[in-house]
Amino acid sequence: MEIENKNEGVVKNLAERVKKGEISPKEAREELYKMGLRHKDYELKYKKITLPFGILGLLFILIPFLVKFTGLPIINSFVDLSFIIFHPIFLVTIFILLMFLIIIGCYAGYLRHTRGGTKDGDEPIIHIKGGPYAVMRHPTVALLAIIPLWFSMILSLAMIVPYTIISVTGNILLFIAIYFDIKGEEEFNIIKWGEEYRQYQKDVPKFNFLVGFIKWAKRKM
Repeated sequence: MEIENKNEGVVKNLAERVKKGEISPKEAREELYKMGLRHKDYELKYKKITLPFGILGLLFILIPFLVKFTGLPIINSFVDLSFIIFHPIFLVTIFILLMFLIIIGCYAGYLRHTRGGTKDGDEPIIHIKGGPYAVMRHPTVALLAIIPLWFSMILSLAMIVPYTIISVTGNILLFIAIYFDIKGEEEFNIIKWGEEYRQYQKDVPKFNFLVGFIKWAKRKM
């Protein structure tokens, strides 16, 4: 069922029944599916954009690797560009950010599983706004966005794979794919939680945890 044909805030009563113990998390998940609300169906709403951009992004990141290890003249002429060299301090900073996102990403998944009302991290019916979700709306997706960037940079530093403007283009294409993946998910979240989620969008940024932390601190004052 298309998103446009759904009302908003449709899981509110279901979430209340779980909180009161009237139904089990398993029964809540089954009710959710009967309502036609399966996360993966909406996550792939923009698959005509996310799939080709994601595949092209990975391909562009791999092209410099093919250049180095195949020496094919056609590919060489296509990417005859200066390599980008990263300062080790910059890579250390990215690595620290990666570790930070891994920790909060794992914790976010734990919260969805234990407090989401269905014991299914992909199908929460209780809107979680605490923990990492208090400072960014998509902590796990932020991790997915930075992993290919970090690995391509570290391989460049190790002189295994050159990093060029083609690599930059690949990462940009991946970010575009992730953006539309999130767009579908947020439309789905509005169906589930309605105005509550719209207000949450105003209060908490998608990824920018620095801005999110400042906003969180102001709300606590």
